[in-house]
Amino acid sequence: MGNEMSYVDLQIQIKKLQDQAEQVRASELAAIIADTKAKIAQYGLTAKQLGLSTGETSPRGPKPKASGKTGKSTVAPKYKGPQGQLWSGRGRAPLWTLALPAGKTLADYMIA
Repeated sequence: MGNEMSYVDLQIQIKKLQDQAEQVRASELAAIIADTKAKIAQYGLTAKQLGLSTGETSPRGPKPKASGKTGKSTVAPKYKGPQGQLWSGRGRAPLWTLALPAGKTLADYMIA
């Protein structure tokens, strides 16, 4: 086979390279953060100027207004099962929908 590396050898090499890459990333990130903090201080920049404020607007547009509603809204039932079980047709289907009698479909249990 010559100089071919085994799978295990390659996995060890990958792990070493990943560890090395993470160390380099951490070092570069520390330098970037220090440089950014220095420039922010030098120019007296604010979070709002950088688009980091919690104000009304951001680079992505205005914040949505609160609707004033509290809690979950209820939805009227759309289906009524063979034993009177109600289901809105939203979310996970109840077990009774999986075991319908022969010849019946979910449409047969729709509430008019």
